[in-house]
This record gives sequence, structure tokens and C-alpha cells, in this order.
Amino acid sequence: MFKKSTVGIAALTFLSGDAQATKYRPIQGSNPWHKEASLTTVVKPEWKINYFVPNFGVDKDILTSESNQNFAEKSVGTKMNASFKTPKGHPVDYKVANFG
Repeated sequence: MFKKSTVGIAALTFLSGDAQATKYRPIQGSNPWHKEASLTTVVKPEWKINYFVPNFGVDKDILTSESNQNFAEKSVGTKMNASFKTPKGHPVDYKVANFG
């Protein structure tokens, strides 16, 4: 009984307060990849920025999807529209026949 409760208390102590993974920094010299946290690379990056990115146009899969949708709309005779609106729910206030 004591073993389970001490493990639970230890886990609760570890998970509460300042022992969060986002605040953890290894001790200086405890590992070979340790660097002091700094904002210099965020504010003034050491890498090249604003470089040229080539534009190769629309992907062929997108073009194929668009042509397939146009073909389907023509064959059905209806414009297919997508929406992110919440659909109407099922009707809830409808009359149910009572056969006694």
C-alpha cells in the first residue's frame, strides 16, 4: 500500500508546479549539444532570408482534380459547392402518429 501511494505522490509532485517540459534546460556541460537559450536567432537570424523561391505553377494533380470536377458538374448538370457552414441538424419537433 505504501509503495503505490509514494509513487503516486512522487508522480503528482513531478507533474505539478515548475517541473514542465517547456521549462526544462539541461545543465551546462551535461551534454555535447547544450547551448544557452537566446533570442538572437529569432530577432536577427544567422541564416540567409528573403531568398528566391521558384514558382513552377499549379501542380498537375490539382489541374486533374479541377478538370474531373468540371466534367462531373457538366454530366450532372449542377454546380458542386463546398461549404464550412454547420449543416442543419435532424428535425426534432415533428408530429408522430399515435395509433392508440
